[in-house]
Amino acid sequence: MADSDESPTAITLSKLCKVLGVSPRKVQYLRESDVVIPSVSVVGRGRSCKYSVEDVVRVYLALSVLPQLSYS
Repeated sequence: MADSDESPTAITLSKLCKVLGVSPRKVQYLRESDVVIPSVSVVGRGRSCKYSVEDVVRVYLALSVLPQLSYS
């Protein structure tokens, strides 16, 4: 996917959270942990990352699977 915020399939964090019914903090945690890396990165201070459809699926799967894993 191109590194442009003009992509018609890229969505913002707020829309991703609304669609999946999750908090922005959960998605931010996945991003900080390198579980999900937004494929459309926007350069510049104060600019949000954009998420592709594939990223939305990755977030959904990560939130579905990760809580069920045992770390012991």
